[in-house]
Amino acid sequence: MRDDLRDALSAVTAPIDTAATLPPAVYVDASVAELERDAVFRTSWVGVGRSDQWKAPGDYSALKIAGIPVIIVRD
Repeated sequence: MRDDLRDALSAVTAPIDTAATLPPAVYVDASVAELERDAVFRTSWVGVGRSDQWKAPGDYSALKIAGIPVIIVRD
């Protein structure tokens, strides 16, 4: 992550009376997206849909979640 972005993000975690909002770069910077993907989507279970999307045994979907190919199959 860029140093300037890291500095801007540190202001977000300051006490509430001096904290800043998220800098605009967090919404478009590829390094932030990669960090989120690694920290959030690759460390634990992730909801992929509701069970009614795959109603019958054998129903399936093939998709990508955070750039990772996933196959979902109803048992």
